Amino acid sequence: MTRYITQFKKSIKKADLKQAKSLLDNFNMEEEDTKLQILHELALAPDNTALNLLLYLASIDIRDDEIYNRLIQLITDRAHLNFGFATILYKICDKKQISKTVPLMKHILIHETDPGILAETINAAGKNKIKVLVKNVAEYIYYGNEELKALAVRALERTGSTAALQILEQAAETVKCDQNILDTISVLKSANEPLGKADGKPEKLEKRAESDKNREKEKTREREKISIKKKEIDSLYTMLESNNPEARFKALGKIAEMEQDNSSRLVKNLESENLESENHDLIINTLRIISKSIPNHMIEEISAVLSQKNINPGIQFAVYEALKAFPVIESAALLIKGIDNPAMHIRMSAVKLLDKNLTDFVYAEIKERIESGEQKRDILVQTIIDSKCTKIIDSLINSDSFSYIADNYLAKQAPLSCLQKFIAVFHQRGLKAREKKYKEMAENKNLQKRPSAIIISSLSTVLNLYEKILFSGGFAPRTFISAQDAFEAIAEAKPDLILSDLFLNDMTGINFAMELRELYSKKDLPVIISTRQKDFTGNFLKKECEKKEINGILEFPANINQIKALLNA
Repeated sequence: MTRYITQFKKSIKKADLKQAKSLLDNFNMEEEDTKLQILHELALAPDNTALNLLLYLASIDIRDDEIYNRLIQLITDRAHLNFGFATILYKICDKKQISKTVPLMKHILIHETDPGILAETINAAGKNKIKVLVKNVAEYIYYGNEELKALAVRALERTGSTAALQILEQAAETVKCDQNILDTISVLKSANEPLGKADGKPEKLEKRAESDKNREKEKTREREKISIKKKEIDSLYTMLESNNPEARFKALGKIAEMEQDNSSRLVKNLESENLESENHDLIINTLRIISKSIPNHMIEEISAVLSQKNINPGIQFAVYEALKAFPVIESAALLIKGIDNPAMHIRMSAVKLLDKNLTDFVYAEIKERIESGEQKRDILVQTIIDSKCTKIIDSLINSDSFSYIADNYLAKQAPLSCLQKFIAVFHQRGLKAREKKYKEMAENKNLQKRPSAIIISSLSTVLNLYEKILFSGGFAPRTFISAQDAFEAIAEAKPDLILSDLFLNDMTGINFAMELRELYSKKDLPVIISTRQKDFTGNFLKKECEKKEINGILEFPANINQIKALLNA
């Protein structure tokens, strides 16, 4: 393995494609670890070299399905950063695999300017009959490039859809009309003509007329239902901007429920509008709704928010958290830059999202940052540990650079739960000596006498962040996602501090605090509310906190000095 990989690395460094391809000819005969290392090197290779070698490797009959799928994912990841790599996918993927890259293809059709890449993307959309791209492909009728126009018309014909026919009929009414468009309209009309239409028997025509009449009645009833539902949804979205936190919380839950029923199209339209709003709270609340209902059609629009210039940190954090709620996203390659963000909560959210969508490309990028000796590598390792990124930790556990930084951080600064995460990894790996060492570290931390704190939030990133902040401030924190579980723990043993999110899963932090006041007074048990809602850090909520005997409200993310200032007030 060592000699083979060494030669391959040298060939990449020298851009010796002939030697590299010769080595790849033996790819199927190598061990799995060697194959994975080859993918690792191709993930980091310069674009031109990687483009050539990935196309060559993809053309080889790879017999290992898992390795082949990882190769496809690697090409997809690189295609999100350089659209040229998408042309490899068009050449080697079948229709089922191509359908998974539709968001990427749509992004290319909207943003790419290279005629060659656009031509191959349009051809792939038509060849694979991807109907959801019909509108995007149709834009190239008006693009000003006659070759792309002809390809677009051909692609629309191949989709065979009524939507393509309607678009071409509209184009036929403009100066862009030509014989090709007219001929294609004729072909599609013929293909879409209902069976039996030519049959003019009176009884069949009568049945068809009755059927059409019934369909029209059903459409009218459906439009009436939609109109009523739209008013209800509009009212709920108005509540999202209410000065009353209880009203906002109620609206959040109701809209998320509607996303699950027939109102999803209406909700989608409003969600899209809200993401373009300038209202910070409306955007993050919309993203919260999306993270609850997980509508796949919104992934691309959520991701597009990240491309905005000077994006607000609170919104950026909310985007990462929303994306994290989805079971899987097409590619996490574009999210790599999030781990370099100076804001700790954004780094933690980004790295947790990458951990959930860990691919060979993502892993290679993270490992390269840690082992390259960059100044920020210590911060990256600490972020991975604080965020409890199990997959990344497990993948890097044998890296000397990662282990050295991790050892120092875990021994001196990391919360106890981070140590326990490493102990679990070592136990799983059978690394008994390292497991024993870390257990001793954990016992020493456990013996330290610290004031106790309980943190409650529906977001694991918020829990991890405040756990780090409070531990660094001298507290022994415990974290809870469930308000009920937290309440039971508090009733069993009174902590020295409660730090709660404003919006929990089943109630607001204010209502939770009111329940606590039945057990403990404001003096006996300080309660601090943290919120991402910017509108609620003003006088209105401060007065509410005074009424409900809450010690104070802080805008997320609060630092330890702000928290201690409220405790000492």
